[in-house]
Order: sequence, then structure tokens, then C-alpha cells
Amino acid sequence: MNKLIKIRTFLDSISKSLGYISAFFVLFLALLILYNVISRYAFSSSLIFMQELEWHIFSLIFMLGLSYTLYNDAHVRVDIFYEKFSITLQSIINIVGVLFFIIPLCVVIVYTSIESVIYAYDIGEGSPDPGGLPYRFIIKSLIPLAFVLLILSSISFMIKQVENIVFHRQTKHKKEDML
Repeated sequence: MNKLIKIRTFLDSISKSLGYISAFFVLFLALLILYNVISRYAFSSSLIFMQELEWHIFSLIFMLGLSYTLYNDAHVRVDIFYEKFSITLQSIINIVGVLFFIIPLCVVIVYTSIESVIYAYDIGEGSPDPGGLPYRFIIKSLIPLAFVLLILSSISFMIKQVENIVFHRQTKHKKEDML
């Protein structure tokens, strides 16, 4: 169990770091949007590459934020029944969800996106707009990377669920022993 905890701690540190990086880019994006709005309306000036940079930064935030969201257990969940279940049953549901939904979906996305990313690198894909960003292939490479990172975060999440089950059972046995 100690090895699993060390693995979880390491994987969590990656997810936390991605969260901090995403938070930095949220601030950067807000400032970039502010700059673009001021330059557009106050000075009637608009640069295509600055507008494209907005959605590149947004993509970066979204892709890097996936792992951090799972790390914080802040992902979308239908809580109608889930919140009424025991901790053990919630943990089992989470493990099944990761094994049968998150990881397979991530593997499919990684597998299907790699060819597109390689092609984008080969042709040096950039913006089709004049004055746009020249290195679109870099942002495309975040797709497989983000989902590999989500797989790692999913592994950490599953380890946490196993810890919940073990801890809950140990606590239950201690209470029974005290009686």
C-alpha cells in the first residue's frame, strides 16, 4: 500500500502543477482579452494573431485543466443517487467509471489524435488567416498529451478510491472491535 501511496503522491504532484500552470494561463488570458478589447474599441486596431492566441490559450487551459479537475474530484457527476451511497460504494462506482469510461476514452482519443498531430508537424501547420499564428501544430500536440496526463490522473484517482475502501473497512473493523 505504501508504494501505491507514493505513486499517487507523485501523480498528484503532476496534476497540481498542471493546475497552477492552468491558473497562470487563466490570468494571462484575461489580460490578453482585456488588451484585445481595449485595442479594438479604443484604438480601432485588431490583430489576428492576438485573437487566435486567445483560443490557443483557452485550449491550453482546458487541456491542462482536465487532470487537475479530476485530481480535485470536481468533474461532472450525476449526484441524484451517488451522494446517498456509502463511501465504499461511491469508491467502487468511481473505480468502475475510470476503468470503463475515462481510460478507454482517453486511449481512443490519444490513438486517433496522434496521426493528426504528426501530420500537422510534418506540414508545419499554421493559421490559414493572414497574420495568424504560424505554429498551430504545437497546440494540436496538446490533445494526446492532455489525455495521457488524464490517464495518469485517473490512476491516481483510482488509488485514492482504493485508499477510501481500505480506510473505511479498517475504521469499520476498529469500531466493531471496540464494541
